[in-house]
Amino acid sequence: MSEKDVTSQINTNPLIFEELATSLASLISYLRDGDVNRPIEEFRDLFKKALRQPATYSEITELTGQSLSVPDRRSSRGAWLLTNIEKLMIYGVHLQLWHKNGNKYFVPILDQIAKVLNRKSEIQDYDLQSLGGKYSLLDIRHSLVDIVGIKGDAIWLVQTTHERNLIDSAVKTVPKPRLFRGSIFKDVPFEGPPLETLYNAYDLIGKAFPKVPIAPMVLVLHPDHPDFELYGVEIDKNRRETIVLTENLIKTNSLDYEDRLKGDHDSLWTLPKRLDNPLFKGLPPCRGGRTLLILASACSRQVSMDDLLIWTEKDVREALEQDFNYDLPRDKVRHDLGDRLVGQGFMKKWGSEYSITVKGMARYHYCLAKYTTVGTSDPDRVLQACVDQRDRIVKRYGCI
Repeated sequence: MSEKDVTSQINTNPLIFEELATSLASLISYLRDGDVNRPIEEFRDLFKKALRQPATYSEITELTGQSLSVPDRRSSRGAWLLTNIEKLMIYGVHLQLWHKNGNKYFVPILDQIAKVLNRKSEIQDYDLQSLGGKYSLLDIRHSLVDIVGIKGDAIWLVQTTHERNLIDSAVKTVPKPRLFRGSIFKDVPFEGPPLETLYNAYDLIGKAFPKVPIAPMVLVLHPDHPDFELYGVEIDKNRRETIVLTENLIKTNSLDYEDRLKGDHDSLWTLPKRLDNPLFKGLPPCRGGRTLLILASACSRQVSMDDLLIWTEKDVREALEQDFNYDLPRDKVRHDLGDRLVGQGFMKKWGSEYSITVKGMARYHYCLAKYTTVGTSDPDRVLQACVDQRDRIVKRYGCI
C-alpha cells in the first residue's frame, strides 16, 4: 500500500488525536514510574469492584451523557420503578403519541402494541389519517405518553408527575405516628397536556384494540426522595379538565416498601435480578436503556466477526426489531446514535456509517458482567475483547 493510500485512511478528526494523546500520556506516565504492569492491575481491580455494586437506574442514565438534555428522566425513573414493583413489561417511555411525516400521520405505539399482542389494530389507515387531522389542531409535539406497558392481559398507560408536598413518608420521620397506611401526597391535581394526552391515548388504543383492557394510571414521584404514589384513574365520558388524585384511587405507594427503602433509598430503582441474556432484554426502553440495547445489538454481532462491523441507521432499526420486537421511530434511533452512542464515544461515525469503538466494547462487557448472568467476570477476557476490537479498527482504517 502506498503512503498516499495509508494517509487517506487516517482519520484526522481532532477528537481522534486527543483520544490518542490521552492514551499515550497515560502510558508514558506508567513507563516513567517503571511499573508497566500497574495499569493492568488497576484495570482488574476496578472491574472487580464495579461488579460488587448493584445495577441501578442512575448508572444506566450515564449512557445518555452528562452534558445532554434528558427530558424523559422522570418517566424513565418511573419505568424502572414499575418494572420492579409491578413487574410491568414496558415497551415505550416518553413517547410522542402522534408522528407526522409529510402529510401522513403515524402512531408508532399502535404498531408496537400490535407486535406484542400479536393482533392487528382495528383502526383502518383512512380513519387514522382522519384522527391525525383532528389532533393536529392540538400541538401533537407535546402529546407525550410517559410509559406504555403490558401486565397480564391489560395495556397500562401511565403518566408521571412530580409532587414535593409530603403528608407522610417511607423514609422521613413524620410529625405524628400513624395507625394505618395512608397517603404520601394530599389530593394532587392532575391536569393540562399530560391529562389530555392520557385521554387521547386511551381513546386511540381503545379503538385499535377494543377487546383488550386498558389501565390508565398516574404515578406521582417526589423529585428528591424515594417516595411515590401510584393511582388508578377512571376515565369517563365527561373528560374532566382536572382529576384530583385522592386516597381512594391509590393502588400502591412507598409506604408498602418502607423497610426496603429505609435500608436503601435506591432499592426500587435497581434491577430486581440479573438478566439472563446478552441483549439486556427486560430493561425499560428509556433513553439510557434504549441506548444500551443498541450497543448490545451491535456488540453481540461484532464479537462473532473477524472484521469491523459497519452500521447504518436502517441496520440499527432492523436489529432492534429482530432482537427486541421493537419498532422504534427513526428519530429516536437517530438521536441515540448521534447524541448518545457517538457523543459518549461508544461508536464512531464515518459519513453515514457507524462502528463500535474500543470504549463501546469495554462498556458492553462491563454491563454484561454486571447486569446479566451470562457475562464474564474475568477482567483479562474483557481486556482481550477490547484488544480484538482495536485490531479490527486498525485493520480497516489504519488507525484507531
